[in-house]
Amino acid sequence: MNPDCSNAVALRSILGAVESPDGRAPLDRQARREGARRHVHRKIRLRLRIYALVFSVLLVVVIVELFIASRTAILPAAVSLAGGIVVGLVASRMFRLQWDSAAKNVVGKLDVLGVVILVAYIAFSIFRSRLVGLWVPADIVGVCSLAVVDGLMLGQVMGTVGGLRELYKRLALQSRL
Repeated sequence: MNPDCSNAVALRSILGAVESPDGRAPLDRQARREGARRHVHRKIRLRLRIYALVFSVLLVVVIVELFIASRTAILPAAVSLAGGIVVGLVASRMFRLQWDSAAKNVVGKLDVLGVVILVAYIAFSIFRSRLVGLWVPADIVGVCSLAVVDGLMLGQVMGTVGGLRELYKRLALQSRL
C-alpha cells in the first residue's frame, strides 16, 4: 500500500464527517474521536479542548454581562465577537499542521510566520482593552473585550479544525496521484 494512502486513511478516521474523495460514507462520532486520539498529537487535542472550554465559559460570562449592560451593548459585543473570530482564525496559523509519517499523526510546528503571528497575537492580547476602547463607549469596554477574547478562542478552534480538514484533503489528493 502506498504510504501516502495510509496517511489519508488515518486522517479520514479523524475527519470522517468530511465528504470523502473516494465516495465512502462519513464515519460516526465515536470512530472520529478514536481516529483523532490516535492520529492527532496530544498537544493539539489539549489545546483545542482548552480553547473550547475557555470559549464556553466566556460565552456564558458575555451573555450574563449583556443582560446586565444596556441594550446598546449587544451590537458592539457581536461585532467584537466577530472581530475576535477573525483574529483567532488568523492566529490559528501560529502552528503549521503537518503529517508526521514516522509517528503517523498530525503535529503542529512553529515556523517563522508562526512566530510573527504569535508576537502579534500577544501584542493584540495585551492592548485589547485599549483597542476596543477606541471604538466603543467606556461603560461597555469590559463586555466587548471579553467578547473579543471569546471570539479569539472560537476562531482558534475553527482555524485548527479547518487546518486538519485541509491537511486531510491534501493527503487524500496525494494518495490518488
